[in-house]
Amino acid sequence: MKKFFIYISLLLLLVCLFSACGSKETITFDNNGLDEFGNSDKVIIIVLDGFASRYLDYLDQDSNLYHLLKYSTFNLDSKTIYPSHTCNAHVSLMTGFYPDSHGIIGNVYCEQNDYISQKNIYAERIEKKTLFEIAKEYGRKTAIVSGKKNMLTLFKNGCDLQVTMNEHPAYIKKAPKSKDSDNNKEYFSYNMKTTTWVFAALQTVLSKESPDLTLVNIHAADYFGHRFG
Repeated sequence: MKKFFIYISLLLLLVCLFSACGSKETITFDNNGLDEFGNSDKVIIIVLDGFASRYLDYLDQDSNLYHLLKYSTFNLDSKTIYPSHTCNAHVSLMTGFYPDSHGIIGNVYCEQNDYISQKNIYAERIEKKTLFEIAKEYGRKTAIVSGKKNMLTLFKNGCDLQVTMNEHPAYIKKAPKSKDSDNNKEYFSYNMKTTTWVFAALQTVLSKESPDLTLVNIHAADYFGHRFG
């Protein structure tokens, strides 16, 4: 199990958005990135929430995501679980089990006694060990940097450092605030700015804390999909 952290240097899971598409010739990605796993003992799992792998066909060599993919490990043939909701999909990612095994079957659940819908964002409801909990068993340092605040409560067990736009250490700059969330133009601009903030926060965390295992949620594409289709 200890070799797990040695063989994987960077795992990029294609499910969100951080790319700067330009006008130059596009690049088509085939299969995976590196021919073999790296030799670093630091693991960063970047979840591109709501980002279909086919979007990569629109990248060019100047895009930030292209450069990230170039030195990462990824799989363009992977498929999300069903239902494809944020909470249960992330738990499947972090446990390696389907929802019927790990216990989180959607973003919400209904209490049978009072029939009230509740958010499915609590670590106590996960019935399998997460990568964070396994990492802690081997004395590794863990962190979350997320554009979605629900990741904090969902993966609090085994996580040493949690960073979102609402809660973060004092050494991380404050996140941008939305001026008018009902205005589509402002909504788009705000989410692009907060995406930049998440990556800046990630850089700061890696520099100051040097975690061994970091989960990163990039939220913008998911929010854009819900808002604009």
